[in-house]
Amino acid sequence: MRDLFVLAADLDMEAAMKALLQRHDHIGIRKIESSIDRHREHDPGCFKDPVTLLRPQIGQFARALVIFDRKGCGSEASREHIQAHVEQNLARNGWQHRSKVIVIDPELESWVWVRSAKVANALGWRDRYDELRAWLCDKDLWVAGTAKPRHPKVAYRAALRERGKRPSAALFGELAANVPLHRCRCPAFNDLRETLRAWFPP
Repeated sequence: MRDLFVLAADLDMEAAMKALLQRHDHIGIRKIESSIDRHREHDPGCFKDPVTLLRPQIGQFARALVIFDRKGCGSEASREHIQAHVEQNLARNGWQHRSKVIVIDPELESWVWVRSAKVANALGWRDRYDELRAWLCDKDLWVAGTAKPRHPKVAYRAALRERGKRPSAALFGELAANVPLHRCRCPAFNDLRETLRAWFPP
């Protein structure tokens, strides 16, 4: 039986998770054998029906992880309520004590905004993170003194557009492979990291 099956909402999330799981030393887990698939109905599919895609994996994987954005999933409930709802569904369908749901609030781009020159470089700002942040503040896309932009995806795409870069799954993979993980303060990311550490200790 392999270690972990991940059901992701889209290609961006799949690329980010692939890169993160390769950084097992940085996360604080042992090296694991994993497989990642995408739900063809994206965030709403992960929220409403992850079971259909996970059912064939019950005997193949020790653990299952479902990860999607709160924004656009079809529910206006809190991140915690959505996670609990989907986890109950998984538990009723063979994954009790073996699965975890990670809901990113509001969206995956929340994980991008970590103070690091590597973020600025990946977005085309030549390692100048403070300049990037100041530009976003000038454009009313980031409130000075706050940890992240109000709308992470809007800010992310604006920063790329200003430097003539296109958003891509490969870019999420690059960010996940290089950004200092200890600086991410997103509750969903911390939940993911703590879950992986509990499941797969070194």
